[in-house]
Amino acid sequence: MIHTKPVDVLIEPVIPAITLHDRARACHAVARHTNKPSRVLLCAVHAHITAILDRCGPRATCGGCHAPVWSVRGLKGRELTVDPAGGRHDRGCADALGPMRIRIETALRREYDDPVAAYTELIRAETALFLQALGSQALCSACDQPVYWLQHLTGERVPYSPAGVDHAEDCPKRESREK
Repeated sequence: MIHTKPVDVLIEPVIPAITLHDRARACHAVARHTNKPSRVLLCAVHAHITAILDRCGPRATCGGCHAPVWSVRGLKGRELTVDPAGGRHDRGCADALGPMRIRIETALRREYDDPVAAYTELIRAETALFLQALGSQALCSACDQPVYWLQHLTGERVPYSPAGVDHAEDCPKRESREK
């Protein structure tokens, strides 16, 4: 674990080696001291997805709503403008965080025995929804787990696990893939 303040882990997508669990643990540490845990969790999801988007396309600012947006290649190779909520910003400046905010607030109404595990799963679920909307789904040839192919800025197509991690790093059969 990198030694940073919990808030940095929540909002800073470029801190290297931040795992999904580390981000969820930081989220829980901050949420305990606020009356808006859904806002804290939205920041964590936003940062996690922003880290993926920064590898896939150039960041810009929407002229209409001033939100950060990225130009990326979509499922069929078309250029799309998306925001961290996975919203297709090229279709208009809607409140893309609205549906995500509702799902998170609904999930946070439940009681959890292990809040960090719950936050990890919420971030993973939102990231998976984003990847489903943007990437093409397939199965890993080594481990048969679902992956989503995204195209990076370099033009390289990279498989991501539903947690938003490069699947080459988290494949349980990584050794057999490298041979």
